[in-house]
Amino acid sequence: MQLLDKSELEDILNKDGKAELVCEFCKNKYLINYEEIKSIIENQS
Repeated sequence: MQLLDKSELEDILNKDGKAELVCEFCKNKYLINYEEIKSIIENQS
């Protein structure tokens, strides 16, 4: 998620408010909620 730029992260927040990531190595699913995405955006500054 940290590799995405601010506009992409804001788009995710506006559309879904959350994200689901799947690790290509272990196939575990990770749910990223609204607050976590917001925190990533704030820390990119």
